[in-house]
Amino acid sequence: IEAALMRCIKARNEKQNLAELSQSIDEVMDKALANGLEWSHWMLRDDAGMVRNQIVNMLNYADAEGRLDISYLHQIHRAFLEGCASACHGRKIDPSLIIGEEMSYEDVKKSFETKEKLVATVEHCLAKFEELSGQRDGAQTGTERRIKDVLRYLGENMYKMISRREAAKYVFLSEDYFSRAFRKETGMGYKEYVLKTKMEYAAKLLVNTELSITVIASKVGYGNYNNFTQMFRKVMDMTPTEYRKLHEARTDI
Repeated sequence: IEAALMRCIKARNEKQNLAELSQSIDEVMDKALANGLEWSHWMLRDDAGMVRNQIVNMLNYADAEGRLDISYLHQIHRAFLEGCASACHGRKIDPSLIIGEEMSYEDVKKSFETKEKLVATVEHCLAKFEELSGQRDGAQTGTERRIKDVLRYLGENMYKMISRREAAKYVFLSEDYFSRAFRKETGMGYKEYVLKTKMEYAAKLLVNTELSITVIASKVGYGNYNNFTQMFRKVMDMTPTEYRKLHEARTDI
């Protein structure tokens, strides 16, 4: 009987804790929704990517909790548009311009009908806002600066294998948004860019130093010699040994 009572007390406490946690989360979510102007401040700080990430995270969380109804979508929709209007006013941009020719006013007006429509509208409007802000003063957008931060980070940590997820986390962007922004800025996918830059750096080491190929492999994040050789051949169309010999021959000439 004592054991059964203890189980009941534990279950009641856990249920109470969960209820309190749920209430706290609801309060945070409601506060965020009521404070759409905060998103405008982020946009004016050239951090439109942060706005997009928070909205997507809120929608995904609400969806997972079974709270993603039309009322919730409409709340976020309204707060976002208010934030956009405020940011446009701050940058002296006509709010109608962030809709652009790709979407109609009716599309934007009804985009709270589904999560997918709302996310698409958010991404479109934020991209147009960044574009118009850049055209106005020639400044880099927040997303552009973040991608440049990642490129610098990759260059400074060539000896590491930094995944796309880690890179996105480094600049506080969602992985999907980061992938699209990275390709837009560099013209290639993240994995393709990392492989290319690592092998180009390895090629310089092969030509300009007498380091062993194993050491060079470790300097670009490869602990496995065979794997490094395979990747080098994929990019340079020859093995590291062949590449070094070829350039030694050219130096002798």
